This record gives sequence, C-alpha cells and structure tokens, in this order.
Amino acid sequence: MPINHIDGLFKHNKGLYVISQYEIGNQKRGRFKIGMSNSSIFRRLDSYSICFPAKEGFWIYDIVIFKQDKNMRYFERKLKKQIRDKYGEIITGARLKGTEWFLLKRKELRLQITKFVKENQEHIIRHIRGKRIIDMDILQPDKRES
Repeated sequence: MPINHIDGLFKHNKGLYVISQYEIGNQKRGRFKIGMSNSSIFRRLDSYSICFPAKEGFWIYDIVIFKQDKNMRYFERKLKKQIRDKYGEIITGARLKGTEWFLLKRKELRLQITKFVKENQEHIIRHIRGKRIIDMDILQPDKRES
C-alpha cells in the first residue's frame, strides 16, 4: 500500500537520508546512497523519482532530521568518514569526489547510523527509519508545523 506522507517529516526539514533502489536484508550486501539536504529533505527525495524507475519506487532506510541551524555538509562528511573508517573504501562512481554510494550489509549500516545518531543527538530533532516509497507524486510531508 503506498504511503501518502512520512510521519514527522515536514516541508522545511533538513537532514541526512539513506536510500536504495532495492529492499536489502540485514545479512545481504547492498548499495546504499547516503545524502543530505540543507533545505528540504522532502524536495530532495522527490527528485529521486527521476533517478530510479518510478514503477519500482525506492526504499528509504533512514532519515535523520537536524535542527535548522546545522550545516548538513559537515554531518554528511562525518557519517561517511565513520563508515569508511569502520568498513573501508566505499563504491566509487559518477561522483568521484566524495561519492555517496556504499556497499554494505543493512545490519552494518544500521549499527553505524545508530552510533552516529547517539553521538550527535544534541543536534538532531528526529530519526525516522524504514519506509518504501512507491509513488513520489502522492508522497506529501506533514502539513502541521513542527
């Protein structure tokens, strides 16, 4: 069943996200993209409807929403460095400078995201985990103000 909003995600929220085109289990290695938005995560994720085939949709594994005064580039680099330090090199590809793609087991990624959230909790508003997005046209952020 398609979802029509992500509880707790508001139009103006900025933060980090982890997505993949495929559902990836805890023990299987898969390709994850870690990215950030310094303005609206919703608008950023909406742009992925053109990157992945729309009929297949994509999986959102984690969204970490930060306080509005925080610089997402700093936290994105910090998380990527933490993962590289633990698991070695990441996938290189089209964006050779600071690639966003990681080949990891879901369990490995979950451990690192959890550690990252705990270490940076004073800067974080909310951590949302695990949603499948089938049709971005019907995905809407909550209308309430946070």
